[in-house]
Amino acid sequence: MKGLQMLWADAKKARRIKTNMWKHNIKFHQLSYREMEHLRQFRRDIAKCLFLGIISIPPFANYLVFLLMYLFPRQLLIKHFWTPKQQTDFLDIYHGLRKQSHSEILSNLERVIPLISDPGLRWHLTDLCTKIQNGTHPAVHEILALRECFCNHPLGMNQLQTLQMKALSRAMLLTPHLPPPFLRHRLKTHTTVIHQLDRALAKLGIGQLTAQEVKSKTGVELGWESGYKFPAA
Repeated sequence: MKGLQMLWADAKKARRIKTNMWKHNIKFHQLSYREMEHLRQFRRDIAKCLFLGIISIPPFANYLVFLLMYLFPRQLLIKHFWTPKQQTDFLDIYHGLRKQSHSEILSNLERVIPLISDPGLRWHLTDLCTKIQNGTHPAVHEILALRECFCNHPLGMNQLQTLQMKALSRAMLLTPHLPPPFLRHRLKTHTTVIHQLDRALAKLGIGQLTAQEVKSKTGVELGWESGYKFPAA
């Protein structure tokens, strides 16, 4: 019941935001950080709830669904129905899943370095990969200097190979089990939203976030400087 109350409260807040957007002709990327994040998370929660509703339609399927929700709460339930311990444990699990994909992403980067036409960018990316492998955290300006690499072949979003897209999807906690065109479209959509959230967060200021907001965010979602060139907002 507590979870349902929290979900209902989120639904009312999402409705207020959408109504305000309609009245004042405001686009998603023009919202404040917290409004944007609330709508994004609410859409994801509703999608998961709809999935559970659909598989519960067949006769007696609801008994199986209740069993599956009990056995796989992280995959099937939204955070409103997690216990406090589950919320902590699941955040650790998600962090571990992202870490597992990092070495694969780095290997994919090293494999395509010879295909980069610009010698300076080739050397810079090789140096950056070496630093990361040695445990050095790159500075923001070092990453942004490689921006051109991710606009064209072989690392542009439209030129990424399937293995690269699968690894990036796992790092962003998106399912990699989709056909390549769907993977590419979903990555484009997801990274564009992250970019919009970054811009809204820059206006708000990271220091304005509450401890709970920081704890609930992933490393990908908090101020992650993506190398991809996004559509004009």
